[in-house]
Amino acid sequence: MNNKFENLLILFLLSASIAFAQKKSTNLYLSLDQFPNAVNYLPAPPDTASLSFVDDFNQYLWGKTQRNNPKRVEQARFGAVWDLDSTLVYFSSAFGMTITKERTPKLYHLVEKYLNSTYQAVTKAKKYYFRRRPYAQFNEHTIYPMDEEDLLHDGSYPSGHTNRGWCLALLLSEINPTRQDTIISCGYQYGINRVIAGFHWQSDVDAAFTVAAAAYARIHADTQFCKDLESAKKEYIKISKTQINNIPSSNGFLPVDQYASVRKFMPAPPDTMNIRIFKDYYGYWQGKGLRTERGSQAITDAAAWAKDIATNYSKAFGSTINKQTLPKLLTLMEKVSNDLYAVGKFLKNQSFRKRPYVRFGEGTIIPSEEASHIKSSSYPSYHTLAGWMDALLLTEINPTRSEEILKRGFDYGQSRVIAGYHWQSDVDAARIQASVMFARLHAVPEFVKELDAAKNEYSKFLATSNSK
Repeated sequence: MNNKFENLLILFLLSASIAFAQKKSTNLYLSLDQFPNAVNYLPAPPDTASLSFVDDFNQYLWGKTQRNNPKRVEQARFGAVWDLDSTLVYFSSAFGMTITKERTPKLYHLVEKYLNSTYQAVTKAKKYYFRRRPYAQFNEHTIYPMDEEDLLHDGSYPSGHTNRGWCLALLLSEINPTRQDTIISCGYQYGINRVIAGFHWQSDVDAAFTVAAAAYARIHADTQFCKDLESAKKEYIKISKTQINNIPSSNGFLPVDQYASVRKFMPAPPDTMNIRIFKDYYGYWQGKGLRTERGSQAITDAAAWAKDIATNYSKAFGSTINKQTLPKLLTLMEKVSNDLYAVGKFLKNQSFRKRPYVRFGEGTIIPSEEASHIKSSSYPSYHTLAGWMDALLLTEINPTRSEEILKRGFDYGQSRVIAGYHWQSDVDAARIQASVMFARLHAVPEFVKELDAAKNEYSKFLATSNSK
């Protein structure tokens, strides 16, 4: 936390009357209906009568304990301010400069239009579920009372602020990857602020991290956004004189140390003495109950090589992905998978976590893999890492099928819980890691070049198919 936050607390009062004005702006890249509807690819929020709600309740209590820390409260209060300038000041230390209309007009314009657009990614789910917020549920106050009355009329799931902060973090880490660690950490804490403030349940925040990644992928399919982004990058490099070095890897795009790590900005996965382990336990028991309904799909999803994922995603994508139909796309997926495997192995090697089937001394639905997986750490889930990355990649290439692709990608990760090989927290962390890597790759010219080639290949493939 720096002194800029203290100097700008007065913006709380000045911005209160326009807290949500930008949400209604017509300054957009995409319309509401062009973003994938989170209702169609995310599960419903936990019901208060369910065991899965226990984690939300405990995290609400945890958030209240964090209010004893004045600096954390100050951070959460400042993060509650919605207007653009305040949001940019919040990220300024992490980004390395304050983005302003006067100093960086192209970048400012891009961020304004981008955030106005991506907010829409949560609106349909908010309206559909209209989940009651924690402060209303318990009839208590938040640390930012001026928003309480307005937010009683706005659904809690997913978190709009978290979506905003994570979308911005992904974008800024693409523009200035040299500071990706601080930017991503700032964006993650921006979401956790909402639990501490009392405005959101933990599951609201977790869902918003997923929605933001989907929105980030979707908007990269928009031509005007990409043009404005390129102009903003050039402006930033010229003003900041930042030298962005992309060190190529031998068989992928970047070496492991060029990617931000969930090990640095997320808490460690819960151990058996942490109350949050009950979310993992419940997920495991719930997953076992789904084996009759989803077992066969979970077994199929155990294949995690790029060509296998391409086959598993072809129906959702709307076209078969293989060497004969879309060779450039498959090659791109294979090259990305090399980076994913290297990062996944690196993260797993940092500490060893027992897999659920080992912890409970039970079998899985894929017995043939049990012996080999005992030797590898459960955290994070490599299958989820690969599956969610490819869902984001395919969403950008074929946005018209984004909801089907994202649903397939989300379920791919859940298959690992159902199979008994991973805890829910392994899967959640892997999705976040995938979104961080996806953003970082967009700062690599070679990746963008091959991605554009895959997009053009797909467009030609569609044109040929439609002409037959």
